[in-house]
Amino acid sequence: MKKAIWAIWKHRGDDHQDCLDWCASKQGKPVKNVLPKFVVDAIKPVFEALTKDDLLKKCLHGGSQNPNESFHHLIWERCPKTVFVGRRRLELGVFDAVLVFNGGESERLKVLKNLNINPGHHAIKFAFGVDTNRIKRSVYGGDLDHIASRRNKSASVAPDDNNYCAGGF
Repeated sequence: MKKAIWAIWKHRGDDHQDCLDWCASKQGKPVKNVLPKFVVDAIKPVFEALTKDDLLKKCLHGGSQNPNESFHHLIWERCPKTVFVGRRRLELGVFDAVLVFNGGESERLKVLKNLNINPGHHAIKFAFGVDTNRIKRSVYGGDLDHIASRRNKSASVAPDDNNYCAGGF
């Protein structure tokens, strides 16, 4: 991963020795969007930070989304960014997102019971079904064999659009 990060930095500085097939220079084409040396030098500390071992260790588990992004997704499901919501709805949306993020859909059933509302059979079945599926997906998604197969699939699929690649913009 370190080598790939530095390859991006070198690519932007017009050094293509570490570039792979995605680089236009490897295909005999001119390279676009080369940054001036002073810009490449200015962004070098960012690349040094990205290649530190303690940061890269966080990528070893093979996860695809950090917890903050997952939590934010739950909030935006309840209160989309494209629609104005008042403070009360936003607060309720965040409370519900926290509840589901920490305990799953079945936690809502406990809230209903505390409000003296008895959830029906279908509501209970649905909540536990969603939680069970989420747990299965997380276990399956973290399985080392599954991670390896995902990586092999993504490495073997070449996009048809030449603009859909690193440095293709």
